Amino acid sequence: MQLEYIDIPALIAASGDPWAVNQTLQVGRPAQISSLAAAFHGAGRSTTEADATFDQARGRFEAAWTHENGDSPINAAAEVQRTAHALGAQSEQLPKIGAHLEEVAAALAEAQKGGKAVIAGLETSLQGLDDMIRQAVQMKNEGKITADELRAFTDTCEEDAVRLTKRALGQLHSIRNGYSRILQKGQSNLATDGYDPARVWGVDGHEAETPESAERDVRAALGGDRAAASRVNGVLGSITPDQVAGTVPLTAEQASVLSQLQAQQHGMSIDALKTAEQRLGDDRRMIGDSWQLMSNPSLVFPKTPLKVGAQQGSDTVRGGVEQLPDSVQQTLDVGQPGWMYADQTRTVADIVRDGDPALQRNTGIDQGLLHKGAMIMTQDWSRNTFDGTVESVFWAAGRDHQAVNWIVNQQGVGDQSTQDFLKNITHHAWSDGGEAAGSLFGWTQDAAGPEARIAGQTAQTYAAYLGSHSHELLDLPGHHTLGQVDPKLTQAFARGLSPYVTNIAGGTNELSQYFHTPDTNADVEAKLPIAKGIFSVLSTDKDASNIFNGAAMQQIMADQNRYADAVAHHVPGAVANDADLQQAATLKGLVDVGVNNAVHAEGLNGAQQAHEAYSRKESAYNSVVKGGSTALGLAGKALPPPYNMIGKIGGPALTMGGNALQQDIIGAPPSATAPHDVVIPHMQDSTAYSQVLDGLVANRVPTGLPPQFFAPDVPGDPRSPLHIATYDEYVTNCTRVSGLPPLNDYQFNQTLKNAVQGILGDGTVIPHMQHQYDAVTQIPDP
Repeated sequence: MQLEYIDIPALIAASGDPWAVNQTLQVGRPAQISSLAAAFHGAGRSTTEADATFDQARGRFEAAWTHENGDSPINAAAEVQRTAHALGAQSEQLPKIGAHLEEVAAALAEAQKGGKAVIAGLETSLQGLDDMIRQAVQMKNEGKITADELRAFTDTCEEDAVRLTKRALGQLHSIRNGYSRILQKGQSNLATDGYDPARVWGVDGHEAETPESAERDVRAALGGDRAAASRVNGVLGSITPDQVAGTVPLTAEQASVLSQLQAQQHGMSIDALKTAEQRLGDDRRMIGDSWQLMSNPSLVFPKTPLKVGAQQGSDTVRGGVEQLPDSVQQTLDVGQPGWMYADQTRTVADIVRDGDPALQRNTGIDQGLLHKGAMIMTQDWSRNTFDGTVESVFWAAGRDHQAVNWIVNQQGVGDQSTQDFLKNITHHAWSDGGEAAGSLFGWTQDAAGPEARIAGQTAQTYAAYLGSHSHELLDLPGHHTLGQVDPKLTQAFARGLSPYVTNIAGGTNELSQYFHTPDTNADVEAKLPIAKGIFSVLSTDKDASNIFNGAAMQQIMADQNRYADAVAHHVPGAVANDADLQQAATLKGLVDVGVNNAVHAEGLNGAQQAHEAYSRKESAYNSVVKGGSTALGLAGKALPPPYNMIGKIGGPALTMGGNALQQDIIGAPPSATAPHDVVIPHMQDSTAYSQVLDGLVANRVPTGLPPQFFAPDVPGDPRSPLHIATYDEYVTNCTRVSGLPPLNDYQFNQTLKNAVQGILGDGTVIPHMQHQYDAVTQIPDP
């Protein structure tokens, strides 16, 4: 801008340069980013959420874009093809990448529009002031005002110009910072979804960090400058999962920023680091993120001398615990008693928890925190107040699943603290009921994907511990069970082990490569003591039982149906191949043993024990068939077909399994009185017959049984699917429906037996089931 009387360079010197700030916005090319976004959005099957995000952002972009600089040098098709190839099986992420890109394009277009408006308003005001000075000069030349009056008026106008320019600069900084925050979030989202945000640098208005600017920005951010922290976080947020894993090197910009963060924090005390973090507000994750990165052994970055104002040199260092600030290293030093620096440990953990979990990949800071927590737990700390410290450690470092696997399996250190890690966790009455401690274990439920191996390894170790130490965990100090002392921890164990119920029971599946049966081969054939211990411990809390025993019941349904489906479709050898039925019998036996052992450990008498055992099994069953376990750990898994049909044929909101299999799986309710010592009975003939027949009925195999042998799943609903009636239901049917005298109990069972024999033509299936169940239940003590 050129003015006649107001000196623009002098004005910039006095107030700052809003034109320069605006220029950093205007160099961006939102149309190019939007074009690339559209290509990604249209490249794959999109979700409703991705569509809504994209459409909303596209509307904002269209409203803000001024249709300037619309050239599109980015080869969108090539970018999509390259990214799709890199993502492989995860190419469904492409529309999400498109939505994230469109959000960046919209934000940039809005920022550019806002910046132009601010500059236009400023230039109009400055031109008005310059015109007023021109008029004053003319009035002085005409003798209407004196030279002093002209000087005073000019000074006032120039002061107004400075004020207006400063205000415009502040508005532009606000616009710029707002866009930077959105850009930072967008870069982080893109990196998470598998797209390198650096590939759109130059068109996204990104201000690259040089070694010089990295030194300034990190120094300013540690001093409380939130705008500088936002720029630093923008760089850290652009680090991709491949870079975190060390398969792709850091960019020069990322390396410069990390190098400065490592050097400038080196000599700061814990209190100084906490103060620096807290005053950054929403950008406080900068410090925790930097610790993850600088202690990541997969990363290499430049070494910066440890002095104020220093810039990186040519030497490089590898990430590790030795790169952390000295005060953090001192806090985590395991060569001192665990209780030392407990308060500082909690501060370190809280800072780590404020960071990005995506960066937590077996890092030195997370390993150090977990080891420090283990050290604290080895002390005689039950009378002290360290629960909050150790719980903070678990919440923070427990998000690093590789580090959890590292300490649970003693992969790095083998001192007493790590050897007793599981013992100390399970033998302490946590102030939060074990919720924080449970965060170390519940994640193994998600056994699929890239963490399947370490999930299986971790679950294998703590499953074996629970099973082999069940006697202790059923009789903790005060004669309490683990579920009574730490219910949240017990629930987390149940969640984490729920995918492995088949493996625990001696079966094999796709998870066997990661999690093998914890019992020996000889024990699998008979007693299954470790499995019984696991089922017993995880039945000591009702919600944990709902999760774990519910998963077992769900597997029982799947096993029974798989056998019946093969028979129904005349698969060769299906009748004699009754391994699925034997596995279902094993799981049923483990559930019965586990629940009985759990309620017995709670000190209930015979009648109370029988009723509580049934109630706990009924609750677990209902959590599966009625969806009550969704929030507790079964993740809303549907029942296996065909036990999920009733909602599709217009019946009440119950699954087909609602009543059809309840008697088969959990048995009949106990009588009003029960013996003093509750003993699990042998599998009755009627139970075995009903289990087989119910699966066959669900698969529409004709049984030849008369109508009075069936009962509706939903009482009173004639449209409801049917199940094999209990003897009591059969008697009612005879009385109310057929008018025929009922058979006696023996005759009823013989009729069921004949139906099974008529369909299967094999007399060994039922005895196999009964033998397998009885082998598990007749020695209930793990």
